[in-house]
Amino acid sequence: MSRHHSNTANVPAALRPATLRAGLTLAVIAAMAAFAVRVEAQEMATQASLAVSATPVQLTAGPAIGF
Repeated sequence: MSRHHSNTANVPAALRPATLRAGLTLAVIAAMAAFAVRVEAQEMATQASLAVSATPVQLTAGPAIGF
């Protein structure tokens, strides 16, 4: 008597190809979103530092003392 076992019947649900593909897709989307947020934050920080360095700074030596 021959028994035929299906491979998909023995594989846990978490390891099925459709589940793995969905999980991998979500992981890639999450990584891309995190990278985009990081780049945006870095660009904002760079623009802020450029704005601060572009503003003229007027240095004063204190009250003038006449001799």
